[in-house]
Amino acid sequence: MEKAVTEARTRSPEEKIWIGIIQQAFEDAFELGVGHNLSIAEISQARNWFYTKACSEACDHVGTTRDHILKLYNT
Repeated sequence: MEKAVTEARTRSPEEKIWIGIIQQAFEDAFELGVGHNLSIAEISQARNWFYTKACSEACDHVGTTRDHILKLYNT
C-alpha cells in the first residue's frame, strides 16, 4: 500500500490571498462563519462562483484545479 507523500511548502503572500478568496467563497456559499448576514442573492452568487473562470484562475494561482475545488464543494 502506498503512503501519501505530503509536501510542506511555504506559501507566498499572493498565494495566501488566493487561498483566502477560495475559502471566503466556501464560507459564503455555505453560510459559515460568525454573523453571516448574506442575502439569498449573495449566497447564490457565491455558489455560482465555483463554476466560473474566476474560480479557475484562483485555483491556478494556488496550484490546484477547479475540478478538485468543485469536488470539495459538492461533497
